[in-house]
Amino acid sequence: MTGNSSALRKTQLETIQDGIVVALQDSHGAQYLIAIFPDQPEQFDMGNANQAGLIQYTGSRHSAPTGTGNGSQERRVEFAVHLYLRALGGSMRGAREIEQVRFALQGVKIQGADARS
Repeated sequence: MTGNSSALRKTQLETIQDGIVVALQDSHGAQYLIAIFPDQPEQFDMGNANQAGLIQYTGSRHSAPTGTGNGSQERRVEFAVHLYLRALGGSMRGAREIEQVRFALQGVKIQGADARS
């Protein structure tokens, strides 16, 4: 065996989650700290960032299996983007930030999110 045998291949969920992080870093990286939601959220520290976006896998929904044996089953995965803003700076800023994040992800091809991954 060559290489690091203890390294595990990323799961499809991890690949999608990383793809969301990359998409948001591309669109908001200069303004936001973009990261995966921590295992211990109470220890999350924004540091000097005024804005943060944390990506969290929230669950999957599965369709009924089709066929027999190795039949296919559709899965819909769901992620949340938690936004943290130190100051809103106006009555509509929170809604505006939510829309900007949604626009940044809408229509973007996320690695691992296609049906053949």
